[in-house]
Amino acid sequence: MARRTNALALAIGERLTAARQSRGLSLRELARRAMVDVQTVVNLSEGRTPNPGIGTIADLARALEVRPEWLGFGVGDP
Repeated sequence: MARRTNALALAIGERLTAARQSRGLSLRELARRAMVDVQTVVNLSEGRTPNPGIGTIADLARALEVRPEWLGFGVGDP
């Protein structure tokens, strides 16, 4: 289970980083827009958050203008 969780965390980090960079946002600016701590964005981006809260994923998705299902699980289009 740990490997699966780690793989999910890394995949979320990859999608988060790709969406952030494609929009030209810094870590700090994304955190500000999502109203989360910058360290939260850093940890998620680096795959260090094995079970991010759905509220955090939703806040980041809103700030990035992507679907939460895509950001959290890679389901569908961004």
